[in-house]
Formats: sequence, structure tokens, C-alpha cells
Amino acid sequence: MNVQIIELFNQIYQFIQSKSDDKTKIRIVFHHPDFYQHVSKPFMYLKDYSPEILLDCVDNFMQSNRSIRLDENFKFWIYFLNIPLGSSFKGMDKIIEHYFLKTSCIKLVENKDNYCAVRSILIAQAYIDKNKVKISHFSKLNNRVFEDETKKIVKNCNIPNTECTINETKIIEMFLRKYQISVIDKNGEFIYIGPNNDKSIYLWNYKDHFFPITNISKFYESKYFCDKCKKPYESFLNHKCASNSELCNRQKCYKSKQINVNSVQKFLTNRNASIFI
Repeated sequence: MNVQIIELFNQIYQFIQSKSDDKTKIRIVFHHPDFYQHVSKPFMYLKDYSPEILLDCVDNFMQSNRSIRLDENFKFWIYFLNIPLGSSFKGMDKIIEHYFLKTSCIKLVENKDNYCAVRSILIAQAYIDKNKVKISHFSKLNNRVFEDETKKIVKNCNIPNTECTINETKIIEMFLRKYQISVIDKNGEFIYIGPNNDKSIYLWNYKDHFFPITNISKFYESKYFCDKCKKPYESFLNHKCASNSELCNRQKCYKSKQINVNSVQKFLTNRNASIFI
């Protein structure tokens, strides 16, 4: 390859260096109209990239396509993936204060280890189950019951004392069985939604820390929240969801009571009324 091409790939590498850190995964896709398919590298950390690796990626493909010229038709796309992490509590700021103090929809997990995801899941689970005993225990720092429950999950799920990622939440989700875990980023966007299940646990990932969401409607400052389509809404009439009943437009219909027809007939007859069945 000529010097200009080498310089181009050096510039690409310098660009991804300037836009990422050691926690960011990067994927690069190369394209040319004469390529029969895109040339790409999978999502990898910056340490796994180099100008030489980028060059080899395209050069190997072009060995069998020597007629292709890397001209102005050559394009590339760079994708950055910020991996949500969970570690020790770094302290309050205005955004955390808003959710914790003003709307009271999250709980603080002031851990010094890296198990904030485990602790957050346990707290959220206690609130969903309305288990007042666990809620009381889990609200106290260094509570023995809370620590024992945390250690139990850490041991059974083989969770390392390193920064937790989505992978660890998936493992815990499978261990708990009856709970779907969803993770929301700092902008309120869902970055992970687990398989549908009986109950829904919501975690907020902010500044490399997981927080349990104890009231998802308050988190989105709405009257209601749909656990199926993951959307906040203000009225049952305006919320259209495939999981809703066609009769009442709710996910949980009110249970109808059986009516004894003979009793109705007798009631109306005593009042000189007529009934048609």
C-alpha cells in the first residue's frame, strides 16, 4: 500500500483514540462499491486495535480484489459502545439528588466494593415483592441480613469483585428466575431489557454505578408505566399495547363475578319488571 493509505489508517486510529477510553468498545466497518460485502472488525476495546490491524483488515480482503482502488468511493463507519459498569459509590450530585430526594424513585447503594449491581437488584426485588422486613434491612448500611443476601448471590452466581457489567446482571437474572431485569442509562434510555417474566426489576446506571429504581413511574415522572412495552403513559385510554386486554385496555383485567340468572329473575319479578334472556 502507498504512503497515503498508511497515513489514512493512522488518522483513523488517532481518531478512535481521541474519542474512546479503556472502557469503550469500538467497531469499524469499511465499504467500497466494488466490495461484494462490507469489511469490518467486531466490537473490541481500544487496546486490541492498532493502525497495523486496521490495515491488515482491508489489505487481506483486497489481495483477492486487486482491481479495487482505495479512492474517494472508499468509506468507513466507526461505532462506539460505552459499556455500562457498576462499582463503588462516588457520592451525590444534582441529578442523583433529583431522583433520590425530590421524586423518591431510587435508593442509594453506598457500597465500597464493586457489588452495587447485586445490592441494587436485591433492593429493587424487596420493593417489588413489598417485603417490608427486607426493605428495612436493606435500607441500612452494613446490615448483616443485607450482607448475607449479597454474599449468597455473589457465591451462587460467581460474581467477581470487579466492575459489574450487563453480563453479571444477566447471570443474576437467570439465578432469580421469576424476575426480568432492565437497565436504564443516564438519559433514561433502555440499554438492556431481559426476557419477559412475572416481575420487573429496573436499574439505573449512572457514572459507573447501579441504582435500584423503586418506582418506575416516578422515575419517568408519569402516572403509569407499561412493564411490557417499557413506556410511560398518562391514561389507559391512550396507551395501546399488544399485551393489553381488548375489553378494558389494561394488562390486568378486573376479575368478573358470575351472575346467578335465577336470582336476577326473582329480583326483577318482585319489582314487576321484565327480563329477556
